[in-house]
Amino acid sequence: MITKAQMRVWVYLYLHPMASVRVIARDLDLTVATVHYHLKNLERQGYVTRPPQRPSAFVIVPGRRAAEVGIPPDDGFAQPAPALTREGAR
Repeated sequence: MITKAQMRVWVYLYLHPMASVRVIARDLDLTVATVHYHLKNLERQGYVTRPPQRPSAFVIVPGRRAAEVGIPPDDGFAQPAPALTREGAR
């Protein structure tokens, strides 16, 4: 199970794939060190990984769903609005 702080970072990555640590830190009002710490823990637990084409970034592990992270299906994160997904972006 992950912490609430790690969940915030995971949800951010879910909505903003390939975001840099600095951007995540800025948008979540956290330090870069704190975001990196949470991402390393999420990586160890298998929730995020580093893509080979951009090893400085993190992405959600394919197949991981919001429910696996502990987000209830009725809170709006389990199925993001189409405008917030890559498919819904224009």
